[in-house]
Amino acid sequence: MNRNLTRIVHDRRNERGSIMAMSAVALTALLLAVGLAIDISHFYLVAAELQNAADAAALAGASALNSGASGITAAADRAVAAMNNYEFNRTSASITRADVRFAVNLSEFDSNGTGRSEATASSAPGNIRFVKVTVPPKSVGVFFARLALNVSNVNLSKSAVAGQSVSINYVCNLAPLSVVQDDVSGQPLNPEPGCANQTSFTPGCTYTMRMSSGGGNGNGNGNGNGNGNGNGNNGGGISPGNYLILALGNDRGGSDLRQRLALATDGCFTVGNCVSTEPGVSAGPVRQGINVRFDDYQGGGLNATEHPPDANIKAGITYAQYISGSASHITAPTNPGRADRRVILIPIINASEYDQGRDEVCIARFGAFFIRNPVPNGNGGDIRAEYIGDRIVTGDGGFNPGGAAGIPQLTVPVLYR
Repeated sequence: MNRNLTRIVHDRRNERGSIMAMSAVALTALLLAVGLAIDISHFYLVAAELQNAADAAALAGASALNSGASGITAAADRAVAAMNNYEFNRTSASITRADVRFAVNLSEFDSNGTGRSEATASSAPGNIRFVKVTVPPKSVGVFFARLALNVSNVNLSKSAVAGQSVSINYVCNLAPLSVVQDDVSGQPLNPEPGCANQTSFTPGCTYTMRMSSGGGNGNGNGNGNGNGNGNGNNGGGISPGNYLILALGNDRGGSDLRQRLALATDGCFTVGNCVSTEPGVSAGPVRQGINVRFDDYQGGGLNATEHPPDANIKAGITYAQYISGSASHITAPTNPGRADRRVILIPIINASEYDQGRDEVCIARFGAFFIRNPVPNGNGGDIRAEYIGDRIVTGDGGFNPGGAAGIPQLTVPVLYR
C-alpha cells in the first residue's frame, strides 16, 4: 500500500515538467495569436487612413476641374497638397503628380486602366471629368507577429476616383446680385452689343449683374447712362429703386451686402425660391465686397484671412484666358489666394418680378459668371460679368431627385470609387 502511494506521488512529480512545457507552448501560441490580432488591427487602421487620404486627395482634385488646362494643373496641385497623413500622423502619405490621373469617362480606370497623365489631360481638358489618386505602396512594420507572418513589413496601397456629379438643381453660396431675362422667351435683357447671340445667354458674353444709378446702357464699359429704370440694351424695364441687388436670407443693408459679396451668401436655393431685393445702388459696399477677390481691401471689416483674393487677379481677361494656365494671363495676389474666387453663382430673375422699392422676386434659373474686372470708384457704373457655359465644379450644392431639372453647367465633386 505504501509502495503504491509512493509510486503515485513519484509519477505526479514527473508530470510537473510536462505541464510546464505544455503551458509554455500554449502561452507562446496565445501571445502569437494576440500579436497577430494586434498587427492585423493595426493594418486595418492604416489601410483605412490611407483610403481616407486617397478619398480626400481625389475630391480635392475633382473640385478644381473647370474644362480648362488651369483646372488640370490645379487638380494635381490640390490632390498633392490635400494628402492626409497615415499611421497616426507619424508618417506622411505623400504622393507625386504622377500619382494623379485623369479621365473623360470612368471606364478609363476599369481593369487597372491608368487614365491620362496631367500633360495629356492638359492638352485636351474640355471633357475631363474624373480624377484618380493612387497612394504608392507604404511599408507598415509588423511588431508582434513576425514569426507567424514571417515578415517584418507589409506594403499597403489605396486609390480613389472622384469626379463631377450629375447636374445639380440646388445651389449654395450665391452672390447677392441678379441678372434679368424676359419672362416668356428667357432672352437676356442686357447683353453686351458685341455678343454674337443676343437672344440667349451665351458663353463668353457679359451681362449686367448690378445696374448703376443711371440705369446702364448695356455696353459693358462701366459708363451707365440710362434712365434709372434699368433700360439696358434690350429695354430692361426694371422698376425704379431696384438695381439687381438681392437681400438673400435675412440680410439687410450695406454691411450684410458687403460681407456676402466678399464671401457669398449662407444657405441654399432652388429654382422657384423667392428672395427679397435690396433697393439702392449701394456703391461702396458693392465695390468693397467684390474687389477683395482682386486683392483690393478698402475697409468695411474685410480682410485677406477671412475673405481671400483669387489666385489670379489679372484684370481684363476672359474666362477662357483665366483657365488657360498661360503665364501671360496670370497675376498673383500679394495675399495668399484661392482658385476660382472670381467665379460666382448668380440667380437669373424674370424682369416682371421686380416691383418698385423693396420687393420679393422668385428665381427663374441660376448661372455661373466670371468677374473680369474690379469695380471702379464712384458708383461703378453697370457691373457686368461673363457668362460661363462650360461644365464647372461649384463645390457647394447638390441634386434633389424630387426637385427641378439640373443646371447643365453646374456640378459638385463626388466620390465614385
